[in-house]
Amino acid sequence: MLIRHIVIPMVFFVFITISCTENHVQPNPTVASLELRITNDIIQRFIGEECEETVTAIARDSNGVPVPGAVIEFGIQNPASWKGTISPEGEITDENGELEALYTVVIERSGEVVIEARSGSVIATLEVFLQVVIDLDNRR
Repeated sequence: MLIRHIVIPMVFFVFITISCTENHVQPNPTVASLELRITNDIIQRFIGEECEETVTAIARDSNGVPVPGAVIEFGIQNPASWKGTISPEGEITDENGELEALYTVVIERSGEVVIEARSGSVIATLEVFLQVVIDLDNRR
């Protein structure tokens, strides 16, 4: 009896799948609403006096939760020199979903100024009233 050995070469293929994930920071988290606050919405000064007021924008999601990392742009509707300026014009909200800007105006006349904040398609506005104070003693 003759026993033969047959060697059959076998090749095993092993496939290893490696997946990597990265933590992406969303460039502009979803903002459902914006709230604007200002220290004083009525500014009364003599002509030529400068005034600075802090404007705070608060970004919230659809559940009313503050949104950190949201891009907000500030502006003044129908800008004109007598309406003043706001800076910075655009930044990112902090961990509380808030961003502060500085509204600066030199009083030239009485009138209404509308400050605007925008995050994507969400817009909030705030009315500020400028009032010239007349100094009867010095006829200013």
